[in-house]
Amino acid sequence: MKMEYVWMVVCPLIGIAIISFLSRKLSARTAFIVTALLFIAMAASGIAKQIIAIATGYDLWYLPLHFSSTFYITVGVSVFAHGKAEHAAQTILFVGGIIMCAMILVRPAAILGNLSGVFTSHIHAHGYFYHMLVVLQFGIMLARGNYRPKRHDPLFFAGGVALWGAVAIPCAFVFNANYMGILHAYIPFLEQFRIKFGYAPYLIVYYLGAVLLATLLIYGYGFLQKKLAKKA
Repeated sequence: MKMEYVWMVVCPLIGIAIISFLSRKLSARTAFIVTALLFIAMAASGIAKQIIAIATGYDLWYLPLHFSSTFYITVGVSVFAHGKAEHAAQTILFVGGIIMCAMILVRPAAILGNLSGVFTSHIHAHGYFYHMLVVLQFGIMLARGNYRPKRHDPLFFAGGVALWGAVAIPCAFVFNANYMGILHAYIPFLEQFRIKFGYAPYLIVYYLGAVLLATLLIYGYGFLQKKLAKKA
């Protein structure tokens, strides 16, 4: 294991886990202030990234059309909204947070960018710290028990991904930018499927696979919560 991976991936994730656990002791008001400030930092960094990109020669890859860019919305809504809107955002943050953590551990460069270049520019630094802050928001949400799965939650995720895809898929083809594996799959066997059967079947399978995974994660977490509640 490379030391770079340890210092830039493992240690930060351990730190996030500890902070998330400690957040359980915060009052509701203090927790709101903390998560709100974290969101403001995420949003401010994202705005700065766009300004710098425009000033230095804009690359269409920097457009906020990657699925991870939807966390600006889901994190913001989960922090500031209430009721169904808050719960829908928490659902997407829950599924996205698990997938993001897994990807960071297995293929960190795909999420965080080149770890060696994190501190070479704001754009690279933003890619790293933004995703880590999303994981922190996800961790705090779980640790404080804010997300309680409901039967219809997979529909929230399916709808959120469909809305993102309705914008991102056409733009990916028009701009020739591989937003979240739309043009070329990150997973080898899916890429072979795309090459063999074409884009339409590939994108349908991609979407249905994501919704199926989300359903398993949501119901699995709900089952775990019920089991732990019975033991408490």
